[in-house]
Amino acid sequence: MVVGALAGAPAKAARSAPAPAESDEGTLLLDGLLNSGFELLADGNAKPPSYGAYWMGACAGTKTDPEAVVAAGDAFRGERFLHLPAGSEVLQKIVAAPGHTSHLRVSLAMRGVAAQLGLVLEDGSGQSAGVRLVNDGTILRPIARAEGALLTSEDVTALAPRQAQGSAARAAGDAAEWRRASFDLGALLASRLHKAPQPRLVLRLSAIGPLGASMDVDEVIAEVRWPQPTEAELTEYASGLVRETLSRWFETPEHGGLGLVDALSGYVTHGRYDLETGARGPDETVGGLHAIHSLLVDWLREARRRGWQADVQRWTPVLQRCVRTLLQHGFDPDTGLPRLVSLPDETPLDDTAVALAPWVEFLLDAREQVVDEALAAQGLAQARRIADTLLALQQQHDLSPAEAPAGTWDEARGRIVGNDGNWFGCIPDRLTPKGTIETDGRFDTSGAILTGHTSGHGLLRSARAIARVHALAPHPEDVPGLNRALAAYRRDWDVSRYEPARDDGRHYGHLVGDALDIALHAGAETPDALALVRSATDVRLARDAARIDDTRWIQAVRQGVACPADSSRAFLGLLQLDGLKPELSSPMSSPSLYHDALLELARNDLQGRQLANTRFTGSGFRLWDSDQDDGREHEAGWWDAGEDGGAGPPTSAIDAQQAALRGARAGERLPLLAALALIRDVTDAGLRRPYGWLDGVHETAREDQLPDDSGAGLAYVAAWMRLLPCLSTDPEEPLPALEIVDGGAALRLSGPPGATIVLAQAEELFATRPSEGDSRLLPIDDVGGTAGTWPPRVPLDAAGTAKVGRRGPPGAQGWVAPLVRGPAGEVVQAGAAVHY
Repeated sequence: MVVGALAGAPAKAARSAPAPAESDEGTLLLDGLLNSGFELLADGNAKPPSYGAYWMGACAGTKTDPEAVVAAGDAFRGERFLHLPAGSEVLQKIVAAPGHTSHLRVSLAMRGVAAQLGLVLEDGSGQSAGVRLVNDGTILRPIARAEGALLTSEDVTALAPRQAQGSAARAAGDAAEWRRASFDLGALLASRLHKAPQPRLVLRLSAIGPLGASMDVDEVIAEVRWPQPTEAELTEYASGLVRETLSRWFETPEHGGLGLVDALSGYVTHGRYDLETGARGPDETVGGLHAIHSLLVDWLREARRRGWQADVQRWTPVLQRCVRTLLQHGFDPDTGLPRLVSLPDETPLDDTAVALAPWVEFLLDAREQVVDEALAAQGLAQARRIADTLLALQQQHDLSPAEAPAGTWDEARGRIVGNDGNWFGCIPDRLTPKGTIETDGRFDTSGAILTGHTSGHGLLRSARAIARVHALAPHPEDVPGLNRALAAYRRDWDVSRYEPARDDGRHYGHLVGDALDIALHAGAETPDALALVRSATDVRLARDAARIDDTRWIQAVRQGVACPADSSRAFLGLLQLDGLKPELSSPMSSPSLYHDALLELARNDLQGRQLANTRFTGSGFRLWDSDQDDGREHEAGWWDAGEDGGAGPPTSAIDAQQAALRGARAGERLPLLAALALIRDVTDAGLRRPYGWLDGVHETAREDQLPDDSGAGLAYVAAWMRLLPCLSTDPEEPLPALEIVDGGAALRLSGPPGATIVLAQAEELFATRPSEGDSRLLPIDDVGGTAGTWPPRVPLDAAGTAKVGRRGPPGAQGWVAPLVRGPAGEVVQAGAAVHY
């Protein structure tokens, strides 16, 4: 996203159920299009196709196809522009916040005289409004609304023609000259609807004219406003959610909770409840490790880090009870492997397979928070025993093919049949308490191991757990077992099966996240871990790539496959690669490549999910799928989340922004915080109920307005918990500010005492493309430079103030923004842009 301007003061407190209003208070002005230019498109004939620019319909199959193409040459800016033959159309989504759609200004550059340009904004209800433009010689003239009505002076403002940069040889009156225009399409649509347009906006560009006519377009910008919180506000919101959730689950009704957890054992006794009334669902029949227990551990870790002593004192005894119960009942005495128990009698369930890694990680994480040395030592000993059992089972099942041929998959029965004795050196992620592998079709890792297909995602999850135990309590068998598991993985599989048009990062995220965790905990003892990471990463981010635009992964993302519901898993590997120590990363790709890819993927993730009438979905960049066939009227509408059919609280969207925030440099955090606030406001406004969040398109939700279970809401809170450590605890420096004084003859500046303020100036609102630098900052070089109406640099006095006079013509109009640059020339603070 392109940061334009910061307006107003941020809100002081997070809103639990906001009702967005038309106001510029505490908002960030951005370009709602993912890419404002057409530099990112390469070739529709390439294999894989190098789609880009995020515009549907912008890439022709061949150069001679009579459809929209991205052309190279005499562009308005940069090297490429969009060439629209008559009869063609392109479209792109716009990420806009509810309550801020009544004013959505679209600007663009265009040229051509034989055709008209249609510019239409369509909202989530399917309503649309727009304009038709004609380049009449030396005049760029709007001739009609898109639906045919004549425009009024209030509808639209056409800006003066502007000569393309680097093209001074062109005559000023030439009809082929690029011209710039700007229209408030949001206001035009709002006047037609008599209310603010719904989000899920689409911008359509079309060329209208006789056969052979065409129109060229470049530098399209859609100005939208997102909420702009402080980090303190998001911290308050996230911590409030966790406190509320823990109280709801653990406190009794007499103390304001729902009593979902047994006060003595710590087992979850009711996993479902009515979101409107809080009425508990049926009793749970099985007890074991639950997501609420992991949330409790994470909360105590963060509470200690921030010095929230009241929370530490309140929840430490609760965690102690939960850990004691699990250690007493949750592990098989013969093998040490985790097990579930029946409730309420706590009878062991020895035939039920259990995911192993979460139990090990819970024991290791909880030992740091229980404040009881004996209990912590018991937890570590139990984790060590699990690791020992897994390694012994691996050796037992590590047979030659002659001794134990691979089992075969029976499609009719949905399970492995025949010999299931050979694990091919791998370790399953799920086992029964007695050490038996599952053979049904519910869990791919077990099936992959038993059939010898050692390439499925998640196959290193148990190995990662062993590596974490090894870092605390090493054993001689650990490293050989880890290396056997790593060697069993086919390194060439990712290369051979990688399809950019279908990749969602799921496999890569699991593989690299687990392998890097092994490398970080076992160090140089497991060289195959980093080798595996490199082989998978090189496919997506080639080591010799000069920029992310040249990598297959980013090209695939721009093809429209960025955002299935679990795409945030792709961030796991990149996030760790971005923070790797130099001795581990060499000779990996440049760390800046990982950094840039993280930010790019986060923008793609939010854009791909898009707001769907107060919903987030899991669909990609292509068309929106509506799900309105249930015969009911909904003011906001219902929108399908894609093939998985699940919408609701956008856990993955928060994780994506969190990963980017962890990798962001100074000056890159503002739009990421705005994205998180947008997710917060949209989710709470559309999905929040008194006791949780509605699971958007679930069948029960459609029929009864209630969810089938509470899992979606708990996962949403857990995502905010993962974000909380990334939010700064440092006092926030006030942004540099401008004020126009003396009737427009002078500027008053304020900022850090003694700093030099750079005054970025341009005729239009600041925007740039990713290919021209960091698109998340106000650019200071590529928008007309800083030499203009105001001095380019202004030193502040010891009080942090200054006043400078206008040096340009009195009638000049444009934008000016104060920037503070760091020691390396980077922008560390970007204040509000002001129109003069």
